[in-house]
Formats: sequence, structure tokens, C-alpha cells
Amino acid sequence: WLAKTNFLMLMRHERLAELETHVDENDQSLSIRRNGELVVKARIGDEDGRTAIENFFATFFDGKITGTPNLLTAPGDHMFSDHMDRVLSVINLATVREIGRVAGKTVDPLRFRANLYIDGVPPWSEFDWIDCSVGIGTARLTVTERIDRCAATTVKPGSGIRDINIPKIL
Repeated sequence: WLAKTNFLMLMRHERLAELETHVDENDQSLSIRRNGELVVKARIGDEDGRTAIENFFATFFDGKITGTPNLLTAPGDHMFSDHMDRVLSVINLATVREIGRVAGKTVDPLRFRANLYIDGVPPWSEFDWIDCSVGIGTARLTVTERIDRCAATTVKPGSGIRDINIPKIL
């Protein structure tokens, strides 16, 4: 595991929100779109493909990052995550609506990049679930802690623009 600060990330690189990405598991290619237009599609496992993707990011950030971007892969069950342990991010949509009420504008739940969005429970009630077991279908999960929110949540999805200071509101 490596901290997210070792990688390009929305917290520091809000322009990433301008991009739409898709991995095709059949041919192991990465497609990147900007404003709906395909800007690069290349095979991740191919040296020329990795170079094409790296070159795209170098040009896209045009001197606004330190060093040269490198596309990394990891074998097996390695994960790129904010947390050392294997966790899921669960976001309560009622809480997101309450944050929007306080902010005075609609807050897109995608700002929180959850693995799972829930609805139908009161806002903030998820904070009472720490050390409790919850069911999701046939799976049982243990809620371990609140999520610390970073500057990535300040970026409006799809825009690359910081417009609401979510950590301050929280």
C-alpha cells in the first residue's frame, strides 16, 4: 500500500475531474475522454500503450506536476486506496442533501466517490454505526470509522473546478 499522495489525485490535481476514463477488461485498454471526445486509448499492459497514456498526462498537466507521470500496475490483489485496510466507502444520500442545504446549493454525491450510496435513513445517522455490523444483501460489513474528507470533495464532478468547500462545511 502507498499513500495517495504518491499518485496523481483529485485532492491536488482537480483537472482530473475533466476526464472520463474506462478500462476495458477484455483487451486491457484504458480509454480517456475529455469533453466527450476520445483523447487516448491504449493497452495498459503494452509498453507503447503505457507510454501513450503517460505522454497524455504529461501534456495534460503541462508542467503543473513534479516529475514525469508513470502508469503503474500491480499484480494480484493489490489496491490503490486511501486506506491501508480493505474498506468500502458508504455515503448516506440524506447526509449529502443536508450538506447541500447548509451550502445553499445542490451537492452531487459523486464528489464523495463512494463504493456504496444508501438512502432512506436520517442524515448523519451513519455516524452512529461505528463498531456495528450492517447488511448489504447477503454480505455483512463492520463499520470501522468515519471517513476523513479531503480537498477532492471541493471539486465539482466533471468540471475540474473547486466550488464548494465540503471539508469546511463538515
